[in-house]
Amino acid sequence: MKAPFSLGRFVLFASCLSIFIWLMARCSTVYPETRLVTGKMFPAVSGEDLNGEEIDISSSYWSSNSRPTVVLVGYEQDSQFDCDRWILGILQLETPVNLIELPTIPGLIPRMISGTIDSGMRSGIPSEDWGAVVTLYGESATDVMSFLGNNKASNAYVNLVDNSGEILWSHHRGYSASLALELDALVRSIPAPLD
Repeated sequence: MKAPFSLGRFVLFASCLSIFIWLMARCSTVYPETRLVTGKMFPAVSGEDLNGEEIDISSSYWSSNSRPTVVLVGYEQDSQFDCDRWILGILQLETPVNLIELPTIPGLIPRMISGTIDSGMRSGIPSEDWGAVVTLYGESATDVMSFLGNNKASNAYVNLVDNSGEILWSHHRGYSASLALELDALVRSIPAPLD
């Protein structure tokens, strides 16, 4: 008679599977940092916000905004701390920008478990902010990573993007209060669009 599947075997199997998924997610290609992204157009990508709505981040997305957008790209869960500091600094300065967070997760396995990943993010983010968090998987994630670079994956990649999709300012070396002031001054120097 065959012995039933024991709890110990199940725990071992679940642990091995978790480690395998973690390794597969971490084994993505490392793209060197792109130093000169200012003056270039942010890649046209698409993802789903935490409300479940498909968001196309392309020329129509940028042109629908009446003010510039700060795009916070995060590659790892550790980058959330950096994103949060940037968001707090921008809100405290009352910088007149739109904010969007792009958790960027390449690879087949993360795409396959995207519902679980997004559910985990929803549990840690207030529902009123879900529309400003658009997760990129698959090709969209790879497009952003190869464009910006990802060798400092635990930092947020912060980009100021204008109404045409052009990157006006970029930083990815961690939060800096002086750079938040620099970003605020730059935003305030941009002429308001004509109605």
